[in-house]
Parts: sequence; structure tokens; C-alpha cells
Amino acid sequence: MDVLISISDEIYRHAKDGSEDSNDEWNAMRAIANGTPIPDNATNGDVIKAMFPNTSLHIDERSHTIWVGYEEMSFRIDWWNAPYQKGGKE
Repeated sequence: MDVLISISDEIYRHAKDGSEDSNDEWNAMRAIANGTPIPDNATNGDVIKAMFPNTSLHIDERSHTIWVGYEEMSFRIDWWNAPYQKGGKE
């Protein structure tokens, strides 16, 4: 399972530098504990729903579009159903 987490730039920098600080470790553990699980074999739509769990979805079959929320975001159905790939993969 993957977990989508949000950490501060400072914690990320310390992690990349390899420096050890108990506060950074504690903050990273809290970020993981509060992270959003991404199921194995997730689609792009699964990830969007995990990131915005309380948002309504509307499927427009005529335009092959999925609207998320109050038409704030829209996605093509073929992209929505495509397998999720972490950033950096081609």
C-alpha cells in the first residue's frame, strides 16, 4: 500500500540530507499517521477520491467527463479510470 502524505519542506530537506532530529522524526511519523492510504492497483479516480473524500462526483456520459465537487475540477473518464502512476514514471 502507498500512503499520500504532506510534510513540510524543512522535514523533507532534513530527510534528504540524512540529518537526524527527533522533532523531524516525530513530525514525519505524524504525517504518515495522518496520511491518505492509496489502494494497490488504484486508478487516477481512486486517488482523487482519496484526496477529496467528502466531495460529490457527477458523471456526464455525453461529454465523457467526471465533475468533482461543484464543477471545480473535471476529468476525462478514460483518464479517471486509467491506472495511477506515481510522479516521475513515464
